Amino acid sequence: MSYYMSDTPDIKRGDIFYIANSKYYATDPENEAGRPAIIVSNDILNKSSSVVEVVYLTTRDKKPMPTHVGIVCKIPSTALCETIYTVTKDRIGDFIKSCSAEEMAAIDKAMAVSLGLSVSIEREVDNTENSTSTVYVERNLYKTLYEQLLDRVTVR
Repeated sequence: MSYYMSDTPDIKRGDIFYIANSKYYATDPENEAGRPAIIVSNDILNKSSSVVEVVYLTTRDKKPMPTHVGIVCKIPSTALCETIYTVTKDRIGDFIKSCSAEEMAAIDKAMAVSLGLSVSIEREVDNTENSTSTVYVERNLYKTLYEQLLDRVTVR
């Protein structure tokens, strides 16, 4: 299994990939090889940017927290949404699978909790690939999250 720099022409939000060198500070050589992560940055930025935002997965038992989301993967895993990482695209390795709409809704909610944002997330589930309504829902979600975060930062 190759963890490094496979061709990833189409990176989409909700896709799970191996990320090479995911733990620079790792003492265990297995962690240095790669770790699965979910792409959480939006599709428009994924196409034009040289970086993507991810939340890593773990198979270790974790305490139930509002920032932890169960994901059905090769091995049942937990998405650690309390920490969002920015990684360069050249570190993206093999594609594993895509998250379901329900899993992504739970990840959105967990990330909002992690950032301390109060937002009601209502996502339309649409099975068409080129749905503009999904793009608008995601855009409005990120706009609201950004505005709330900006309000919190500027209040200080």
